[in-house]
Amino acid sequence: MDEFFVPDCFEKVWERVTERNARTDVPMDKCRELENFIDRKMRAIAFYKVLIGRCGKREGQTLCRILADERRHLRQLQLEYFMLTGDSMPLAQPKQSPMGLLSACREASLAEAEACRMFRRGAEDWAHTRELFLAIAEDEERHSQLMAEAVARLFKGRG
Repeated sequence: MDEFFVPDCFEKVWERVTERNARTDVPMDKCRELENFIDRKMRAIAFYKVLIGRCGKREGQTLCRILADERRHLRQLQLEYFMLTGDSMPLAQPKQSPMGLLSACREASLAEAEACRMFRRGAEDWAHTRELFLAIAEDEERHSQLMAEAVARLFKGRG
């Protein structure tokens, strides 16, 4: 059984969303914000998949660990989306633009730092997901640091 499936909550959500006009109680700004979080996770997953194939073993292992975290975050956010809306969000596969390895790692570090800030802000606004968003923010901060360290190692290896 999926670790994120919560039977007690499912029944409650299902009852709420199957009632007539059930979605009127869902704040649309929260739905859009959560959709944005999910979309960013999808882009991060696609980005790391491409980047893994371009790195050596050491950096590839680091990226695989980050990718696993990003996939876990996506599942957690998808569960929150279901809990909020009773629906799933269609996931589009993002396209990646080509860039050099150092640029890609630098971009990843900056994107992870921005994600950290985004989830910390989300934790302030979403009382019921505060702990989840803070945990994701902590992971994002660690990912940013790991990517910055990867850039430094790659740069030194080339110099």
